[in-house]
Amino acid sequence: MKILFIQSRIDPGMQEHEYDCVVHSLALPKSQIEVINTHKVIPRETDLDGVDAVVLGATGKTCILREPRARLEALARFLLAARKRRIPMLGINYGGHLLTIVFGGAVAHDETRREIGSSKMCRCPAAWDDPIFRHLPETFVAQVAHLDRVDRMPEGAVTLLVSEKGDLEAWSFPGEGIYALEFQPESDKDDLASRLVGYQETYAGAPGDLEYVMLRLRPSPEASRVLPLFLSEVVKKDMAANA
Repeated sequence: MKILFIQSRIDPGMQEHEYDCVVHSLALPKSQIEVINTHKVIPRETDLDGVDAVVLGATGKTCILREPRARLEALARFLLAARKRRIPMLGINYGGHLLTIVFGGAVAHDETRREIGSSKMCRCPAAWDDPIFRHLPETFVAQVAHLDRVDRMPEGAVTLLVSEKGDLEAWSFPGEGIYALEFQPESDKDDLASRLVGYQETYAGAPGDLEYVMLRLRPSPEASRVLPLFLSEVVKKDMAANA
């Protein structure tokens, strides 16, 4: 199995932290995970050769709505090629926003509806038969940290999860193995705490806000099952079907 992990983080320390979290969550040897950082090189269609799945990471600082048009267009060509090849994809936070925009949806920057901390995810009817989310409980805790949000899903996508407030937390293209998540399944509460400290200029509002969130972080064991389930229930079964 070969997983292509697309990173979009700028700072080396957080790049390494996210990579370690993803490797740990996927439970694969590092030799099976190839990494491309989009701030160093934009992936091309040839980078998909021999790839069984693509995982797109978060960012921490960058707002996708402020990205240069040329950069987004180049990333769009890569992701459209991956979909044409029917390669399973899972986007985390910024990665999910990228999938949303590329496939025809919309993302909004809305600090009034930001989510930071440990949040409850609620399954929607489409999740009952989903290869990943049918294995998870009706509600579960996940780690979140985003100011942008999915405002409109692409045509043909279905809502899998919403927050307690009813905000969209995950969508998919049924039968295609393509998932966009607002939450961060590779992170537990300690991982999120590290990122919030690293990006406090982004996520800390008024004095005391960050401390308030940190004190209320909770474990997220069910959310940590998402990436392993993506491998076992989506990627491996897709590989078997195409063998």
